[in-house]
Amino acid sequence: MAEGTTLVGQDRMIANGTPSGLLSVRFHLAPKVMVRRVSGEGPVRLVLPNGAVWSFLWEGADFHEEESVRQSSYLGFHKTRQLVLETEAAADREIARIFTLEQ
Repeated sequence: MAEGTTLVGQDRMIANGTPSGLLSVRFHLAPKVMVRRVSGEGPVRLVLPNGAVWSFLWEGADFHEEESVRQSSYLGFHKTRQLVLETEAAADREIARIFTLEQ
């Protein structure tokens, strides 16, 4: 993390045998976070209730968002959205992502 403005991550599948199916990485969003995408490709922008905007970029997978349910000790169960990165499972498959606070 660079001064709290960037979060970078990478997941790699290490398999015994021949994997099959889909590999998914999911990010459940907090309440009232809005997902904005200007076009079908390129970064996704996450607009927080306080007006802060985070850009989300990825590689090695397809992106979509979907409905989800999140549990919170304060709110209990509630509906939310989730970001989903998805690709075919394969040995040594990698999915990378970066969240950056826009200034």
